[in-house]
Amino acid sequence: MLHRLAPALLLCALAASACSSQPGDSRDTPVPPKIRVAESKGWPLVPLSKAGLDEEAARLKRMLGPDFVVRVQSPFVIAGDISAARMERLSRHTIGDCHKALKKGFFTKHEPTHVLRVFLFKDKKSYTEGAQTLFGHTPGSPYGYYVPSKRNLIMNIGTGGGTLVHEMVHALRNYDFPGAPTWLDEGVASLFEQCTIRDGRIVGLVNWRLPVLADGFHDGSYISLARLLALTEDEFRGENASMHYAESRYLCMYLQEKGLLRDVYRTFRDGFGKDPTGRLYVEQWTGQKLEDLEKDWLDWVGTLRWR
Repeated sequence: MLHRLAPALLLCALAASACSSQPGDSRDTPVPPKIRVAESKGWPLVPLSKAGLDEEAARLKRMLGPDFVVRVQSPFVIAGDISAARMERLSRHTIGDCHKALKKGFFTKHEPTHVLRVFLFKDKKSYTEGAQTLFGHTPGSPYGYYVPSKRNLIMNIGTGGGTLVHEMVHALRNYDFPGAPTWLDEGVASLFEQCTIRDGRIVGLVNWRLPVLADGFHDGSYISLARLLALTEDEFRGENASMHYAESRYLCMYLQEKGLLRDVYRTFRDGFGKDPTGRLYVEQWTGQKLEDLEKDWLDWVGTLRWR
């Protein structure tokens, strides 16, 4: 869970994440009277501007009522049924500081052109009821998710801030590198589920996905890096998805530790048409064929410890 943090050192909390929701039938779910449901219909895309941010913040205040605190941290409008003090920490540090660091390190080409809405629900009950009331479905993840078509990030912030940073990566990457393969999208997002900020740069730390990677060697779910980079989105999110997330995360962390992740990301983004899998750019920057790199990567993974 995110604790009180200084801007110079932001430790992003441990949290699992899912990036899509699974619609459910909420016809029998009572509507909390504090939310004016009529205003929530449609979730229009709001062009990013100071006026757009202010107008969307005012609309969310009217819609959500006095139990919610609303803040603007461009390009985000953030609403949560949490204390004003906690909202201040989350909006300024978790969202604000991470956004600055992600822009500096990765998302340098295209910035968001629409307002991004962030909903921070204080606990499981609030999260479930809020999603059903505002969006008409039951969350498919206990932690949070991003709906790109509506530019909405929906979080159970009671589980910690890691998923918030994960989904922020998806929302920002969607503008900077549309079409990025799933291994890179989820690898970078998962990397920053637990992180720190050093000299204005975001740095991923070892997290709970390391044992998942280790288990994959024993249960047969591990796949080669060549296969990982070639997976389609459906294949990535299908059988053994947790292993694919773990492999992608620790490949990205390996590149980070070699000082290469930003370079791989940027050249891959700019040269996407030459190789949509990214293998060309991983090999270019590491100076190794993927099969040789895999041996070094596995040796490096073996030196890591989680708790």
